[in-house]
Amino acid sequence: MSDAVRLFTLIAFVLGHVAIVRALISRGYEFGLPQRVWQTLVTLLIVLGIAGPILIVRVVRWKHHTPWTDLPLAWQLYLVACVVALVIGIVITVRRSIDSIPRAQLSSSSKVLDYSTGTTPSISRLARLPGNEIFSVEIVQREIRLPRLPAQLDGLSILHITDLHMNGTPGRGFFEWAIDQCVALRPDLVAVTGDVIDHLAVVDWLPTTLGKLTAPLGCFFVLGNHDLHAGSDEIRSTFDTMAWLAVTGRVITKEFRGARLTIAGTERPWFGDDPPIDRATAPNELRILLSHAPHLIHWARRRNVDLLLAGHLHGGQIQWPLLGPLAGGRFHSGLFDLPPTIMHVSRGLGQMAPIRFGCRPEITKLVLR
Repeated sequence: MSDAVRLFTLIAFVLGHVAIVRALISRGYEFGLPQRVWQTLVTLLIVLGIAGPILIVRVVRWKHHTPWTDLPLAWQLYLVACVVALVIGIVITVRRSIDSIPRAQLSSSSKVLDYSTGTTPSISRLARLPGNEIFSVEIVQREIRLPRLPAQLDGLSILHITDLHMNGTPGRGFFEWAIDQCVALRPDLVAVTGDVIDHLAVVDWLPTTLGKLTAPLGCFFVLGNHDLHAGSDEIRSTFDTMAWLAVTGRVITKEFRGARLTIAGTERPWFGDDPPIDRATAPNELRILLSHAPHLIHWARRRNVDLLLAGHLHGGQIQWPLLGPLAGGRFHSGLFDLPPTIMHVSRGLGQMAPIRFGCRPEITKLVLR
């Protein structure tokens, strides 16, 4: 075996190992584990992700090539699994890039705005890394087709915001600036799908940020796992003072233009119960579900939800060439046509760790057709 082939094979083993660790992290997001348990698990997986390549190089012995037949059986099986994982990951990424425009999307336009980091008094070294996109926002407007949309609701607009993760970086000024961009979009309805703040020290940011938003049909929200761990009662109370409507485990029905608009929400798997949505739909009804977790799409489809809005995964936070997002799995971000439900997963406006590469923050206005 030539040196070039051996090097290529070794790289494939290492990348495959990283793909496996990434898949485990992505899968772990779906279980709603307690915060400390989840943080411990992620830490162990990251350590495994870093230590794995070192072990692989030592076992394969790049400088003193070890014949395949001399490797322990367990290592042979794992290295084969690494190659399989790498191939599957590349195939999925290529297929997504080819079929990047969902059938439900009629049109899409966007603009990127940059916020001056000079107005932020103190930011971490990570935030200052070249190419970091946490101080920019992509404002996206999408027209989407909902097969069962009542004719009276054609053109209904929804502003979808999620995962602000207010924690100090970016500072309050960034979020006030970003919400000013949202106000200018003038939606019919506003939906926030969780992880608004990371700790209660910044709960007083809400009135000067999200509190500036209004909409003819109202502003609705569910909380995410970070809100629930930070202090859900205080956060809900602040939203109440801002006249926002919580839809956690409940259903709100509105009559609009002679049609029935059903808005429901869930904070599962972390908190509360499923909203009481029947499988049977009413005439001229549009069903919208707010969920922090995208994987609840399976529950939504069984309940004939027309539109599911979700976040949680930050678009993966880092997008690798060929390999795609750092974490998040299939539903890391974007528009998904999964009949009878259309799901929009936003990349979110903030992040826990102040890093984003190839995956800038997002605000989305959806226009229904």
